[in-house]
Formats: sequence, structure tokens, C-alpha cells
Amino acid sequence: MSIIRRLEIFYPLNPKYPAFQKFGENLACIEDLSNIPITKRRVVGKVNGVCPIGYVELYPLLGLAGHSGEDLYAYDGQPNLRFSRR
Repeated sequence: MSIIRRLEIFYPLNPKYPAFQKFGENLACIEDLSNIPITKRRVVGKVNGVCPIGYVELYPLLGLAGHSGEDLYAYDGQPNLRFSRR
């Protein structure tokens, strides 16, 4: 009896879009407002490697050393091909 394995490769395999934030980077900042739940606070990017006044680094608040994935630029309305029907 042989077993046939199916390999699925999801877009983007070799992205032609530049990455906004790569794995392990710490470019996100969140409002430093302890009286507001973390899920309701505004998140912005660092400016010249520094969080704006009134913001702190996001990932340490989440218990992470840095970003746990890779964010790619995408045009507005680009479909998520992983979940599209074939």
C-alpha cells in the first residue's frame, strides 16, 4: 500500500513585494495609556527607530522579543489566496 502525500504551497512562495516588518524586528509602538485595554490602543510604527512621544514598544508588552512573522506590502484589496476556493 502506498501513501500519496499532497504538497500545498501558499502564495507568496517567492514574494515580489517588499517586507514592511521582518521576523524578529521590533518596529511597532503602542499608546502608553494603562487605563485603556491594550486591544483598544492605537498602534503606530517607529520613526527613525524610536517610538513617538506617548508611545512604547508593543512586543515587550506582549511578552515577545520581536515580530513573530513577516509583513509584506500588498495593494488595497489584494485577496488572501490561502483561503480562496479553487
